[in-house]
Order: sequence, then structure tokens, then C-alpha cells
Amino acid sequence: WNADGFVDVAIGAPSYKGGCDPTYGERVGRVYVWNGGPAGFGDSGTPANADQILAPAGLSNALCYTFPTDGFGAELASADRTGDGIDELVVSDPGYFHAECYPNTIAGQGRVSVFRGGTTGFALSETVRGPTCSSGQCDADQCGGNTLGEAMAAGDLDGDDRADLVMSRSSSSSADVV
Repeated sequence: WNADGFVDVAIGAPSYKGGCDPTYGERVGRVYVWNGGPAGFGDSGTPANADQILAPAGLSNALCYTFPTDGFGAELASADRTGDGIDELVVSDPGYFHAECYPNTIAGQGRVSVFRGGTTGFALSETVRGPTCSSGQCDADQCGGNTLGEAMAAGDLDGDDRADLVMSRSSSSSADVV
């Protein structure tokens, strides 16, 4: 992802509890990234020596208590979404709650984040969210339990030399393609 010609590795840790009080069992998730190089991936490839750590955008302690099961990093994919020759890292967050749906939802709507790679590290470049709700219209059928990004894959489906994302939702027998 850092365009140096060496393979890089990312590992999702969707049950990571840091950033929230682990006493309550919140799992917000994290993704650890190691940049490959001539000597490999560092001394031992542990989280302590990761070259970069990605966490869910917009995390706050208030959200930790309200929306405790994001699962950021549950699924990962690598694909060139922009056509620039550098793959982006795609990270699912199937338990993500949209704030406009709280408190009238029973489970996450999900989101998928696309991080653009490059020589200076990752930058969030795109976010795909599950169904949203308008105030007063939130219920389990409309918003709850969609968990966009429970499974996903990437590939060029339409021949435009840019990767497309295929993402599943637990509440649907079809997939979303972007």
C-alpha cells in the first residue's frame, strides 16, 4: 500500500477493546499494518511494532458505551479503487451504528471504509454506509441488523480498470456493489 515495491500485510482485530473501557466488553476493532521491505516485516510482527494502526473514524468514549460492537477490521480487502496503480485497503465495520438511528435500532447498520495508500501512510478516501434512517422512522426492519460488510470481496467487475466492492448484508439475500 505504500508503493515501495514490497508486499505489505494488514491484520484485522475486530474484537480489540482499546479506546473504550474494556470492563464493559466493548469491541471497537483495529487494523494493524506492517510495511514489507528488504528485511521483511520487522522483528516479530507484533502489534507493538506495527508500522501503522487504523481505528474506526469518529470514535469517542460516549459512542463506546452507546454502540459497543463495531467490529472494525472484521473483513479486509486490497484493491485499486482509483486506478492509480496503488491498492487501497478496504476495511469493514459491520456493527457500526449510524447516530441518526439511535436509539431505535437493535443492531448495527455497518459501514465499509476505503483507505488510500501511499508513501506517507493511509488516508480515509471513501466510506460506504449501510441503510440510513430518517428521524422517527427507525425500526429493526429498516435499519437494525443490516451489518453491511459482514463479508466482502473486490475486483474489476465492469472492465474499467478500477476495483469494485461487493459487500453482503445479513438482512438481505443480495449484495451491494459499488
